[in-house]
Amino acid sequence: MDRFAVKSRRAITLACWLACALSFAPVGLAGEAGWHGMMRDAGVVVDHQPYNEGGRASDTLLQESEFLPPIWQLVADDVMLAEPAVIRRIVFWGFYHFDSLPKEDEIFRIRLYDARLGDGLPGIVLYETFLANPTRNFTGRFIATSGGPAEFRFMSDLTMPMLLDAQTPYWLEVAQDGILESHFRWEVSISGDLNQAFINPFVDDWTPAPGDTAYQLIAIPEPQSFLLFLFGIAICWRRRRG
Repeated sequence: MDRFAVKSRRAITLACWLACALSFAPVGLAGEAGWHGMMRDAGVVVDHQPYNEGGRASDTLLQESEFLPPIWQLVADDVMLAEPAVIRRIVFWGFYHFDSLPKEDEIFRIRLYDARLGDGLPGIVLYETFLANPTRNFTGRFIATSGGPAEFRFMSDLTMPMLLDAQTPYWLEVAQDGILESHFRWEVSISGDLNQAFINPFVDDWTPAPGDTAYQLIAIPEPQSFLLFLFGIAICWRRRRG
């Protein structure tokens, strides 16, 4: 084989591997590849690990006592990314007050708000989706003490991706939706900037509160991108053997 053929073959092989890498990389907004940080830790873009000392109720319908009427409370955590990201999976940690696990299908509502002008608290809903029966696993830990409620890790792929721009303030809300007997609490974290907000019938508006919530936002490649990745490997392997 002459020198030109060898160089051509190497160039084709290099192009194949480059195509594989580009097809597998998560893509940010405006078509930008989010290499910096998005491929880190298997695509984890935001990582707030649980600190199992408690958590606020984040539930659209709960009853604290049989002698009190049902109420609701929502909790949101501020989010700002250094780079744009396309979020396709969410993980969060929580527990059920009184260990009141739901006896029926469990629905969680995920919302993304912008930050309103003036006070920077949650404003307009930019994104909303509902997760039906996300994967729920007992972590083996309990909240605060061994006699406290069991800690659970929830995980679900999003039915539609969540698009986050860079250097833009957002608020993320995770709330159990419409299960009266279950008292869901979104667990706290000390991994972020200790800034969250809550709203319920007893306050007029979103109210700032110290602390963070436990969750991960994950950018994973679309199935089509993964198939392109495998296809690229097959082509490169064939050319190397040919």
